[in-house]
Amino acid sequence: MPNMPALIGEGVHCIYTNKSINKKEIKEIDKLFSLSGKTLFFNSEIFIDKATAVSGSGPGFIFQLIDIMEKSAINLGFSKNTAKILINETFRGSLNLLNSNNISAEKMVEIVATKRGTTEAGIKKMKINKVDNIFNQVFKAAYTRAKQQGKDK
Repeated sequence: MPNMPALIGEGVHCIYTNKSINKKEIKEIDKLFSLSGKTLFFNSEIFIDKATAVSGSGPGFIFQLIDIMEKSAINLGFSKNTAKILINETFRGSLNLLNSNNISAEKMVEIVATKRGTTEAGIKKMKINKVDNIFNQVFKAAYTRAKQQGKDK
């Protein structure tokens, strides 16, 4: 189960392995899939549908979020091109920063959201609007559909 970023060598592949596959075979599978991203191996098939909801559908959710943020930046008065640069570079830089240290995203929020600052004001609005609940619902809907697609085959 790859995701779309595999097209540029940055995908996530989720593979179910059982006891009939030995460590040497797993290494060979990992080597093959490493050409287009990272590989995660699961010992239970149930995680394939869950990974589909999070990682398989994830790029679509991220693209939707980027689109929303770009349109919001345009509503603030930025040109479409400037909004795109601001949002894309903010995503890329933030992700690179997160991956460059051993600090959780939750802790990074605490670090960046200074008291009475602009980030804190925006995060408070996200909490009031229960953005975390929205994403839980998004992943649950995708997971429910992934399970159903598995039954449709």
